Amino acid sequence: MYGYCYSNSHYCDYFESYMEPITIRLKNNLYTIPPQGYMLNNTQMGGITHKCTIMMGYLSDSQGIYILGDTFLRNFYTTFDLMNNQVQLSVSLNAPKGTRVYSEKPGWQIFLYFLSAVVAFSLFCIAFCFTRRWCSRKWNAPLPKDLDDTDSIRDGNTKRRS
Repeated sequence: MYGYCYSNSHYCDYFESYMEPITIRLKNNLYTIPPQGYMLNNTQMGGITHKCTIMMGYLSDSQGIYILGDTFLRNFYTTFDLMNNQVQLSVSLNAPKGTRVYSEKPGWQIFLYFLSAVVAFSLFCIAFCFTRRWCSRKWNAPLPKDLDDTDSIRDGNTKRRS
């Protein structure tokens, strides 16, 4: 029914260089656990102590259903949001180095983010150019004829009209 891989001759650090991180995809999120996160030293099963156990097993009749048990959950801080029917996972402070959560966006979402950034930048440039032209017209326009002979301020300098 259950199957675990274990060793009675070597501790887990011996096997770490042969093992690879395991990545599990849940919707658009990838959860990666390094070998240190799924192997345990000195485990007891059925009254026998094993030097190293890979804490993942299989159910022969699982029918495509996977159980994410304590081997997975001890590497992640888990929040159960019952009001919104959500489970949120983030890397636990006690997780081994290399444990990570990666959010993978579909290609069309990345394209929309890029397109919206280009549009926003273009609008900023248009607004900036319009403002500069409007300001330069306003300050460089000829002085009205009805201005008396008093000092006028133009380009930061005081000039006397004649």
